[in-house]
Amino acid sequence: MTQPVEIKDEYRVTQNDPNVTVNPSVVATRTMVAEYIGPDSTVFVIRPGDVMSCYFESAAGLDDCAPNSRVELVRTDPNGIVTRQIVDVSYRVVSNFTDRNMMYTIGQRIEIRPRDRLQIWLTEANAVMIAASTEFQISGVRGAIVRY
Repeated sequence: MTQPVEIKDEYRVTQNDPNVTVNPSVVATRTMVAEYIGPDSTVFVIRPGDVMSCYFESAAGLDDCAPNSRVELVRTDPNGIVTRQIVDVSYRVVSNFTDRNMMYTIGQRIEIRPRDRLQIWLTEANAVMIAASTEFQISGVRGAIVRY
């Protein structure tokens, strides 16, 4: 039987996490721009009140993602059968990284278990957002899963 360990550490999933893949967007098409895959023996929990921020650009330094572009955060099971949309907002809402009071606050509890997928989808109408200039953060807690 597997159970999460009681002690968990604060953690932020970012574009630099080894379990994250970042992709460029496609103009006027809903595109998965980032995907976090839950590592073995680990659970990542997003709690009500945790935050999400994203930054996209078509070339370094341009900051040209349209404010009304749609950003979605989606949790998918390992087989891609069960999908749950967690966030669906305009880019303007999630583009703040510096002011905790202005960051987008997630309002529900979500567990990302081993091999589950946490995906960021972008629908941008004006330009292709490049993977090298994609930045994001999703706060939560991370804990180990042990077998008894």
